[in-house]
Amino acid sequence: MSVDNLEPSEFSPRQNAVLEQALRLLVDGGEKALTTSGVARAANCSKESLYKWFGDRDGLLSAMIAYQASKVRTFERNGERLTSVSLHDHLVIFS
Repeated sequence: MSVDNLEPSEFSPRQNAVLEQALRLLVDGGEKALTTSGVARAANCSKESLYKWFGDRDGLLSAMIAYQASKVRTFERNGERLTSVSLHDHLVIFS
């Protein structure tokens, strides 16, 4: 199963938990802390599972970004041109 073929909503609960641990490692320790060994240890899974689910480290990063982005609610623009006023209105509604 390649991460390229998955939408963030198609990640399993276990994969989501692994991606949460990867994000925690990245936030706590920076880029150097985000290793497949470190993620496997933090998420209590094997490196083989990480490679099977996400491919390489770049795939893990891509999946983590896609997963986090899927949790952000955005607004529908319906094709209208974005202006500073409409952006302000959307940000007020969002907040």
